[in-house]
Amino acid sequence: MKIRRTILCLLALCLVFSLTGCGSGRPSDVIPDIPAVTHASGETATPQETAAVQETAAQAPEATPVPSADPESVFYFANRLETGRIYRQGLDGSGLTLICDVEAEKVAEMGDTLCFTTRGEELCRCPAAGGPAETVFSEHDVYGILKVTDTVLLFWCSTDRDPWLYSYDTVSGQITRITDRLFGSDVFATEGMAVYPVSDPATYSMDYFRFDPATGESVPCPKGEGQLRTVFAFGGGVYQHDAETDAWYRYDIRTLERAPVDYDGDEMDQILGWDGKDLLLNNGSNAYQIIRLSDSGRTPVYLFPSEDHDEISPVACKGGTAILCTVKYGETPVFENTETWMTERIRYYALSVSEGTVKEITEKGEAGRMFADGSFPKLDVSTARKPLVQALCALFFRNYGTPGAEPVNHKSHGAWLDLADKGCDLILVPAPTEEETSYLKEKGVEAEIKVFGADGLVFICGTGAGVTNLSMEQLKSIYRGEIRNWKELGGADHAITVFYRNDQSGSQRQFEKLVWQEKDIPDFGSLGFKIMTDMETIVMECQADPYAIGYSIMTYLTDVFSNENVVLMGIDGTAPTVQTVTDGSYPLTLQDVVAIRSDEAADSPARRLYEWFGTPQSDDVLRQHGLTPVH
Repeated sequence: MKIRRTILCLLALCLVFSLTGCGSGRPSDVIPDIPAVTHASGETATPQETAAVQETAAQAPEATPVPSADPESVFYFANRLETGRIYRQGLDGSGLTLICDVEAEKVAEMGDTLCFTTRGEELCRCPAAGGPAETVFSEHDVYGILKVTDTVLLFWCSTDRDPWLYSYDTVSGQITRITDRLFGSDVFATEGMAVYPVSDPATYSMDYFRFDPATGESVPCPKGEGQLRTVFAFGGGVYQHDAETDAWYRYDIRTLERAPVDYDGDEMDQILGWDGKDLLLNNGSNAYQIIRLSDSGRTPVYLFPSEDHDEISPVACKGGTAILCTVKYGETPVFENTETWMTERIRYYALSVSEGTVKEITEKGEAGRMFADGSFPKLDVSTARKPLVQALCALFFRNYGTPGAEPVNHKSHGAWLDLADKGCDLILVPAPTEEETSYLKEKGVEAEIKVFGADGLVFICGTGAGVTNLSMEQLKSIYRGEIRNWKELGGADHAITVFYRNDQSGSQRQFEKLVWQEKDIPDFGSLGFKIMTDMETIVMECQADPYAIGYSIMTYLTDVFSNENVVLMGIDGTAPTVQTVTDGSYPLTLQDVVAIRSDEAADSPARRLYEWFGTPQSDDVLRQHGLTPVH
């Protein structure tokens, strides 16, 4: 079976802190209750709704409050390079400061408070000066937010039926559901008010409403004749396009008077931001041209070279400056002689609206600065950790531009010898054997070791075996040669093809340690079993032979192979999954270590990366590859 390599992608690193609320799992202080939810009609929400809204999450690691800054000179953003950690930065590209160590998607600056959505699709808040985060809303999956005033935020979330729109007062903490239905997410705010569409499920038509935070009321907007679509709102006006007549209309957000306007814009214009005076649009006919729209008309501001950027997204717009995040996709190897895989080159730019100039701003954050004055350490790894090392290379080499040597894969045993021989600086492997410990001692090298992640030893069999679970004793009986036919286990009437690894491989070590407790290990060769020299081959053989059995490492199998033609065996009734490894219920759970030589200097690249393991960002990278972080 042909191996299907996993496409590595930086945004996939974003993946993932597995937050409870917005925190890291550390003990949290008591968060004050949030007032009960009310509906727009004034009806109090059900106890279940109120309880869900009042649910809070563990706090994020407490950040040291940072000095205040001129609100008009800074912006806050979820750094896509660092899995959404919230940073503050000057509009001139200076003063990058970590505000909250969470995994955020969208950030809205609400005076001295930041509101944000998480990858866990909750609405959270934290102090703009830095500090712990708290969950504000988790009743439904929140996927959009919009600042209306300095104290009122609109957010919308998905339900089993339709999206719902809510308002949130950041001062009183009051959350109000505005509507039971919302068409899409084209909600706009201007002049301290908002406009949103509501769909009629019977006719599939749309009606638009204006929401006034001062009164909490929603009133209908002029409807018109055709199928209107709200395109943007700015300067106190809401602009709509009639798809049938190709006509444009504007109605005043306060008086709701509606009148036709002569607008030459493309229907597909995408809003990039509004600084209180001018609107920036991404021209739909040219996805890289930034348009300035004001009372004086519509003029091009800047044209991004299409060969450099595949995607342009707004981050902030204030003080005549728009902050844009651009992404360039590609299939590029990190090193020579390696396979190509998907990469994303993410950059942030400050666009001056008045001058029409663009400059790249600092965006690398803490991890991007780790090796600013030195090269990335040379790594040697076990085969199971090759996908993880590729992810590290994508993060530090490709996106942060860190220089360094190409990592090597001498497998578990060879990596320990390489560390002792000083051929590498840091290794990601299983714990050392007695033989490897003796070799380190012989070379006069003392290793500094810490566990960084938990994984699982998994047994795989072909799809024809007809067996999906084995007891530990049945597993041993197969590898003792006592059970030779799947029929003896309730499966197909066919002989079992048994594969195993060489005794220096990492998976064989785990097999002997976890299954046999390193006692009474059979001579597998004398029993006629087939030895495989590498991890890839044993999986491929089990894919090709429907009656075979072998073993691998769970994350490696998931990262590198397509599992359609193999069955992952449950052991003693428990299937191998990330969850069962995390909670310890899977009986064949293993741990990997990161190791450096103990004489590494405190500021050496190897020690910096060694200390990086155990940080929230490293935990996120591990979870992206199915590993359970262990501190």
